[in-house]
Amino acid sequence: MKIFEVAVSPFAVRVRIAVYAKGLNAEFAPPPDGFGSEAFRKITPLGKVPTLVCDDGTVIAESAVINEYLEDTYPEPSLLPPDCKVRARARMVTQMTDAYVFAAYLPLFAIAKAEGKASRAVVTGMVAVNRGLAALERTIDSDGYAVGDDLTLADCALAPALFYVTEYSDSYLGVGDALSNYPKLTAYWQTIRGNQYVARALADK
Repeated sequence: MKIFEVAVSPFAVRVRIAVYAKGLNAEFAPPPDGFGSEAFRKITPLGKVPTLVCDDGTVIAESAVINEYLEDTYPEPSLLPPDCKVRARARMVTQMTDAYVFAAYLPLFAIAKAEGKASRAVVTGMVAVNRGLAALERTIDSDGYAVGDDLTLADCALAPALFYVTEYSDSYLGVGDALSNYPKLTAYWQTIRGNQYVARALADK
């Protein structure tokens, strides 16, 4: 399989964690002619990364969907817990990360660049980000992984998100330590960043 990615994308990191954890042989490549190019849009309509192209030419986009496809196609080692309720919680963490953290957080960089770090829009946006972080604080487990006893798709989603939240919130947005009010997320991040697959995927960015 071939996975088109931009290494700095947190969504690409998410897929790399899953690929590394499953020990898969995947070719990672930059989009032809660059991100959003016409050549890349011929492969995937929205021109976004990551995009997976299967050996038979089937194109699969969206990082969460790609990871679910990898789980379905290569079920061992599994990145979903065996218990259906815990499995649902793992998917819930992924959805919450995307809908309530990334959806509010990522647009703030363009806003801060255009309007300044102290702009009202950045402050308002961080309020929304904090709502998402607070929800995740209440949702994740306290024993080193987001959900359950081992690495799951939830960690594939949450770990890259927390990397970006901790790495760039102060330097680019001027909001200080974004995790300072979230002890569970802080402890989780300190632990999960040492996981071999998470560390490898982040080092590749």
